[in-house]
Amino acid sequence: MSQKTKLKLLDVGLDAVRRRGFAAVSIKDIVAAAGVPKGSFHYYFASKDAYALALMDHFGRHMADVAAVLNADPTRGPVERLRDFFAAYAKRMADEMYETGCLLGVLAAEAGDLAPPVRARVEAGLAAFAGFLTPTLRAAQKTGAVAGDPEVLARALVNAWEGALLRMKAEGGPAPLEDFEAAVFRGLLRRAA
Repeated sequence: MSQKTKLKLLDVGLDAVRRRGFAAVSIKDIVAAAGVPKGSFHYYFASKDAYALALMDHFGRHMADVAAVLNADPTRGPVERLRDFFAAYAKRMADEMYETGCLLGVLAAEAGDLAPPVRARVEAGLAAFAGFLTPTLRAAQKTGAVAGDPEVLARALVNAWEGALLRMKAEGGPAPLEDFEAAVFRGLLRRAA
């Protein structure tokens, strides 16, 4: 078996789970979308829970790449970089017709039905997401744009963003993302914009 097959299983599963939720996506769905035999799934993943853990690791690598946007242009201030980050994320949601969401938020919405190791990994992933935002918020604090604890604000932004994504999926449109942008960048952080 090749790593290419494993990557394909993770890529198709990531899309399927972000669209339909973890419980709604079966192993049969994943292997059919990947065009591989069911044995390929079991070669790489001992169970669906093991697959969920691998899926979050796979997603975490994508998030680290996406978070690089926060520091991509040193000529832009920290609040502008945060706005760019969330705008790029919102554009992706638009490109996907508002039918997907963040893997972490989708899994968090199903947390009561997930195995404890999977729930713990979701929590760690959400903490890592906040951790990506914290240095930029700390830099914004130095400019006077942020008052208070940047770590608390980072967690609050993640919570608000994940909630906006869930509402976006439910509504099938951009209004919750627009509300997030208005509240954060025309309200909470407007002094530095």
